[in-house]
Amino acid sequence: MVNCAFVIFFSYLIGGYSTTDILRLTKGKAPKQLDSLCRCPCCGGVIPEKYQFPIISYFVIKGKCCRCNNRIPLVSIILEFIVTFVMCLIGMMTGFSYMTFICGFIIYKVIKFIVIVVKGRQEESFVIRLVQSLTINFAIFSLGAFLSIIMSKMTSLIN
Repeated sequence: MVNCAFVIFFSYLIGGYSTTDILRLTKGKAPKQLDSLCRCPCCGGVIPEKYQFPIISYFVIKGKCCRCNNRIPLVSIILEFIVTFVMCLIGMMTGFSYMTFICGFIIYKVIKFIVIVVKGRQEESFVIRLVQSLTINFAIFSLGAFLSIIMSKMTSLIN
């Protein structure tokens, strides 16, 4: 049960991260340029931390920027939801184990490449940024798998 809650929470976080990772990569920004601040795609203003919860915040702020009142593109929320849903689905199919993160990593990469192909971002330095992004993603998913194994061992010791 604890592992199930952890995977669902981690899936939610990865869903939110996916927008930053995938959409900024297609806009020509390197992963090292990614900061922890979410910004409005229209005015570039920082979105306050209280509105930086994936999916939920989109509905709380009614899909609009707090500063310029322009609509935040629907593609952001759709991407966050798809990644979160797919990760949770994989979790149910793999029994919320470390395999969730291995399978999730592969599916996340497929979703990422589909968005990249659709968006069509292919300049010279794109491959370097893509490799940087893949490395960061691998580290994040590996951390999730590692924590899942630890939680699983702790749960079995308690029971």
